[in-house]
Amino acid sequence: MKWLLSLFKKPQLNVKVASGLTTAAMVPVAIFLAMTSPIGSPMTAEFEGLVLKNYRDVVGVETWCYGETQMGRLESGYTKEYCQTLFNARYNQYSGKLYECYNDKAKRYVTPAMHASFVDVFYNTGAKCNTGMIRNLKQGNPIAACEFTKNYKIAGGKDCSKRDSGCYGVYARRLKFLPICLEDARQIPIEGIGQ
Repeated sequence: MKWLLSLFKKPQLNVKVASGLTTAAMVPVAIFLAMTSPIGSPMTAEFEGLVLKNYRDVVGVETWCYGETQMGRLESGYTKEYCQTLFNARYNQYSGKLYECYNDKAKRYVTPAMHASFVDVFYNTGAKCNTGMIRNLKQGNPIAACEFTKNYKIAGGKDCSKRDSGCYGVYARRLKFLPICLEDARQIPIEGIGQ
């Protein structure tokens, strides 16, 4: 188990650019994804919450650990370390799949903080490449890409943006990530950053 955990250690990075922003177009994919994890994965884990047993989430889906619904299911005996390993694997999986959605133009408009915001949507909803977030990046509109994350507010047919929905936490996490995403998006020039 320890060898598996060691695969997810985050390297120390010191990337600086003139604009103060780093985009996916400026660094190798491994560095970009590593830069994303310290920004987003702790917040995503906090929103998912750690539950060391099988339970039904707010829309009735069997869930365990940090909002896991697909891999590593046990009958019992979850530990924090086991759940952290599952979470790291799932977070990195979604992060990598999301990165594959970006074309060359989109990579000039997405920063690690923005990517972390989009990974949280993917982790929480299972979003796909054809989402408005990605379409807006491909069109050179990073602000609209960030704003689009608020559209992911439906769970189990409920509008989670309504406080009495029983699932407001889904929308609350969008609102928590939104200013982080927009802070970078607003600094990106019209032509993007990087080659």
